[in-house]
Amino acid sequence: MLSVRHEVFIEVAIHLSFSKASEVLFISQPAISKHIKALEEHYKTTLFERKGSSILLTAAGKLLLERLQQAQQIQKQLEFESSARDRCRCGRSDPPNRQWQRNKAGMVA
Repeated sequence: MLSVRHEVFIEVAIHLSFSKASEVLFISQPAISKHIKALEEHYKTTLFERKGSSILLTAAGKLLLERLQQAQQIQKQLEFESSARDRCRCGRSDPPNRQWQRNKAGMVA
């Protein structure tokens, strides 16, 4: 699962706007700025190039966005596979191996 800071970064990077990310995430703009600053300190690099009132992703920011989007995709895949596995188990009282063991012991299911 991605951290809140990473989710904030993704929104800012997608919209290239702190204020738009703030609106989408229902988080104040100062909080958005703090999350981004914390990530920049953590990774020891700048993630956005600030030019007047606009921002652009740096090379490090582009790389981070790419990796985080890959992580999101993997997370969605795992959630889907997990829920699909759980759906397959519905209505089954015993795993197939357990039913075989009962039948072998003479206890027909």
